[in-house]
Amino acid sequence: MESLAPWLDRSLKQAWLACDESRLHHAFLVDSRPGWGADNFAAAWAAQLVGIEGDPRETAHPDVLWIEPDGSSLKIDQMREIIEFVGRSVQIGARKVVVVDCVETATIGASNAILKSLEEPAPNAHLILVTNAIDQLLPTIRSRCQRIALDSATEEECRDWLLGNGMNEDEIESLLIEYGNAPYSIFDAWQQKVASLRTRLLEVWNQPQRTVHLAGELRNAEIDDLLVRWMRLTERFAKSGQNHQVHLFWDDLVAARRSFYNVGSLNKQLQIERLLIRWSQLR
Repeated sequence: MESLAPWLDRSLKQAWLACDESRLHHAFLVDSRPGWGADNFAAAWAAQLVGIEGDPRETAHPDVLWIEPDGSSLKIDQMREIIEFVGRSVQIGARKVVVVDCVETATIGASNAILKSLEEPAPNAHLILVTNAIDQLLPTIRSRCQRIALDSATEEECRDWLLGNGMNEDEIESLLIEYGNAPYSIFDAWQQKVASLRTRLLEVWNQPQRTVHLAGELRNAEIDDLLVRWMRLTERFAKSGQNHQVHLFWDDLVAARRSFYNVGSLNKQLQIERLLIRWSQLR
């Protein structure tokens, strides 16, 4: 398996030291903020539990099942797959492991099925539930798992890791604020060649006539990701104290995000254009 980021490696060692290998809990809840590598930790934890060195997402293993959302959510049929899997005999080692990624996206039926699996654990089977939104989980699910809260990295550690993975200082700096210092989010954005929103917003200040054109470019972005990045940049701008109207613009971003959740038919480009016009007036 590719070496873990240092903060994940720390968490892995701490979690293993805290366990009694002869009496492992039947369920673990891996909890971290978005963009800090919870899925990579879960892969390493699953490999540790079954005694392999490879990444179970890349190399199939008969005693490991990896489940992730089908579309935008985890479905009841996927939970049936889990029940069938843990009901079979262990093939190689002493344990079977199921990783359920983004468990907070489970439908009501899927959540109830997960809860039943936690209440009636199969012998020699362990669930690893992974979430970036622990507050969205049923309290009954949280209470039946051993929680593993992942370490974060210092900004220096984050920069060193990103530099070691091929980014340069300018590339890191351009994405650091809008991705909330989250190293995996920054790295993924860089790999996907996502343009810095900060740079584009500065363009609007310098060339307000580009507002409509930029709105056309940004309409293809995932709207929630775009608005969250914009909110982080706005928060940093607000801290400078240069314009008191920026707090009202923050509220506008929050309202826009809520509207996109509640009204699926909003015209994305018009909404982005409206926000860009308001942003240009903050200069």
